[in-house]
Amino acid sequence: MRRRWAYGLIRRCPTPAPSYGSAEWLALADDDPGKVAGCVVAAECWAQAGDTLEDDLRYEVEAARLAYKRAEDADYRARAAEHRARYGSVAQVVSLADRQRRASLPRQGDHPGGPVRWNGGPS
Repeated sequence: MRRRWAYGLIRRCPTPAPSYGSAEWLALADDDPGKVAGCVVAAECWAQAGDTLEDDLRYEVEAARLAYKRAEDADYRARAAEHRARYGSVAQVVSLADRQRRASLPRQGDHPGGPVRWNGGPS
């Protein structure tokens, strides 16, 4: 209903209406169909923005979320590549038997076992 009324007023102007508030619009007489059409065009733009506000906001929020996610994913990939370059592949699978065998081998600095010599001193 609103749109039909608005487009009826806009069609009364024989030439394209000047933009609301422009110097051309200000120069028109108040009863000029171009001045009325300029007002109605501006009002209709504002009304249509209100009609689609929820969808527009949803689109903006989704676009911002996707941009944040892309940046977060790019940062993750960069950090993962840096980690792989620094520490190498972690995909080496070592069996339980091999880990147990390695754990039983003496390491440098380990006590070789047997009695420990005590020199007397505080315990």
